[in-house]
Amino acid sequence: MSESEAPKRIALLLSRAIGYFRDALRGIKSYGVAHRWVFRMADPQATSIETVQHWDPAGIIYQGRTAAQVAQVLSLGRPAVNISGVLEAQPSARVGVDDASVGRLAAEHFLQRGFRHYAFAGYSNHHYSNLRQAAFIAVLRKAGFACEVFHEISELAEQRAESDWTSVDEQLRKWLLSLPRPTALMACNDFQGFELAQACRTAGLRVPEDVAILGVDNDELLCEMSQPALSSIALPTARIGYDAAALLSRLMQGGSAPRAPVLLPPTGVVVRASTDTVAVDDPDLAAALRFIREHAHESIGVGDVAARTSLSRRSLERRFTHTLGRTPLQEIRRMRMERARQLLANTDQPMPQVAQASGFANAERLSVVFREEMGMTPTEYRRQFRLQ
Repeated sequence: MSESEAPKRIALLLSRAIGYFRDALRGIKSYGVAHRWVFRMADPQATSIETVQHWDPAGIIYQGRTAAQVAQVLSLGRPAVNISGVLEAQPSARVGVDDASVGRLAAEHFLQRGFRHYAFAGYSNHHYSNLRQAAFIAVLRKAGFACEVFHEISELAEQRAESDWTSVDEQLRKWLLSLPRPTALMACNDFQGFELAQACRTAGLRVPEDVAILGVDNDELLCEMSQPALSSIALPTARIGYDAAALLSRLMQGGSAPRAPVLLPPTGVVVRASTDTVAVDDPDLAAALRFIREHAHESIGVGDVAARTSLSRRSLERRFTHTLGRTPLQEIRRMRMERARQLLANTDQPMPQVAQASGFANAERLSVVFREEMGMTPTEYRRQFRLQ
């Protein structure tokens, strides 16, 4: 945009009380400042959408929670991009999360900790929750495990009558008490995870010893308010906001919307107290897993792991394979990959430094293993999470 052109008015119809949308605003702001956009923000209510029409925006980035909201936004006749995944049918352009990858990552996080009982809690009327649930269960089923499911009607507090809060709490309490222990429980988002942690406290269940809970969004306020602190899957929300703004810019210039939603993968699991446990009865295996988790970034081998137990190397390998379905060496490599992914997604460290901090001999070895595991180079993986 040249200095002589008037700044474009962009309406942002997003719930600023939800961490996901607050973080997306960072990316929108980054793109918008560079293109001299001016913003007007409001919650995505019917009255706000009506007001937007009088402001005459050039484009809209919004949170489409209901079909009626989406229809009302599109009726304004302005280019619009939805960054919510609540609805299955998406008649407008959308940028969001690869929810199937979120569910798979959650399952892998728990499987690696040796759990044998699993559960999922979410919202049956939210498409993103259903996608995460389906992928979570699919990975568990492939590993030979079943999954209990609890569905709540809605996460939106304004859609619950006050009398329903007690009812929902009691339903959650009964369901949680019915689960075998220990259970690995995926919540569809951090709001649900927070509620589950509180329900466990009122039911006398220990987190993570009886129920380990993993949320999604990495909303730091909710995660730290939870007792104990809630582990969560981090999402590239700033990048989602940036890409949504870039897509809106193309639409405002007459470009066509992509046929499919633009979906970005999660950046990794932020481990806090709610899943910081190993759910295996075998004390030697538990000690080995803890040692690997704490030292995989160092130059350790299977012999070093065995030395921390009462087992020979061969006995340890047999026990790993029988109980967890993988070898100690595969577990070391898995932990190193997890560390590398987190550093690539969340830091600007050069590749040699990422390799060293993750336990790989050098950047070349990191690249070889990364391509084998992820089907892309470390640089290509990092690029997914950068504002550009």
